Amino acid sequence: MKENKYFEKTQTSNPHNLAINQHIIPRASIKRFYSHNNKIELKNLYSRKKVKSFTNANDEIFIVKRLWSQKTEDTIMKSIEDKFQELVDKMIRGNLLIFSKKEHEIICDMYSLWEFRTHYIEEFGKSFINPPLYEITPPCITKDEEEILERKGACYISQDNTYSTRFILEFEVNYFIDMKYSYRKNIMGFVEI
Repeated sequence: MKENKYFEKTQTSNPHNLAINQHIIPRASIKRFYSHNNKIELKNLYSRKKVKSFTNANDEIFIVKRLWSQKTEDTIMKSIEDKFQELVDKMIRGNLLIFSKKEHEIICDMYSLWEFRTHYIEEFGKSFINPPLYEITPPCITKDEEEILERKGACYISQDNTYSTRFILEFEVNYFIDMKYSYRKNIMGFVEI
């Protein structure tokens, strides 16, 4: 993925430590494929020469710039990723050979999260900020106050009278994961082992 140049930049030095580089695939999952030199090998399958390159989990190919809100990053996404990584650790250690209903749900939630991320990266590929909402007059707040609000999990209308797509995605990710769960439960069902 090419670097997104349209993301909303933070203040210089990012004083509120907002996530700018957000991983499409969790960093911990990418690191599982590292070679002995802490690099991952990539091949360009579209190239005639099948050129190989070596990179790490922070390469822009694995990252989108500030697409979802800090609250989404710190809550639902982190929870899903942490449960998935814990499950993979058990599998690698050989402590898990058969999946229970709960473990199936963890895997399906991670897949749904990955599907959600790729869907919205494609949908909002060029502009991550919605058009102005002219019927709403934003309060006069500074960039610093905006970032403090985001760090605390609040949504806001910015000074230029726009509402960031990051906040819309906060609600959409919950809906998307719940919708996928309902589908799996009602249509496919889970087998309790």
